[in-house]
Amino acid sequence: MKRLEKISYIIWDWNGTLVNDGALFVEIMNILLASKKLPPITLDFYKKSFCFPLKNYYKAVGFDFKKHSYKKISKEFIALYNKKRHNARLYVGAKNILFKIKEANIKNILLSAQNKKTLVPSVSFYNLSSCFNRVLGLNNYNAIGKEAAAEQLVKKIPAKKHNILFVGDTVTDMKMGLDLGCHVAALACGHNSFERFESFKGLNCFKSFDDLCLYLNQELLGSP
Repeated sequence: MKRLEKISYIIWDWNGTLVNDGALFVEIMNILLASKKLPPITLDFYKKSFCFPLKNYYKAVGFDFKKHSYKKISKEFIALYNKKRHNARLYVGAKNILFKIKEANIKNILLSAQNKKTLVPSVSFYNLSSCFNRVLGLNNYNAIGKEAAAEQLVKKIPAKKHNILFVGDTVTDMKMGLDLGCHVAALACGHNSFERFESFKGLNCFKSFDDLCLYLNQELLGSP
């Protein structure tokens, strides 16, 4: 397990990292697939296939863009997600670890590929607004631009890169943090499977949120 240096900022992902919503994403996608008479996907398939850009993922689940408009399907997914998004629950322990980190004078920042117009109300819905120093979403609904937003964020943070930890649940999150020269921690119970992270050498990868919390408690908070 790779040890952390003194961390002063944690940049958290949202969907699949703090909110346990992988099954919800599968449920919504299967509604769309059924509407086009396409076979459903499983949660296991989803975790092995979900990727950015999202258009590639939509192809993987079976949509043929010669027959179906990606833009229209994407809008339908977003509309259903906005109706159902609060059906998902936080991981058990998510609120507790965020508050403990805040009390330890480590800054929590939320950076999500979700549109900021839905992200900010969702953070409030789960009573987490006071946990974060900043809540940052994107200006579009296609999850385009998170890497650029992360780069700008790291430039503005008044800390060395080795004092910043990215926590996320996709290989994109890990590549993003590593490319920026920061520490990373992967949660393999979100939107990507554990096997997807095996190509990263020496990556701290956790199969459950409990394991992630144990690591953060030991490394950052000095408690078992």
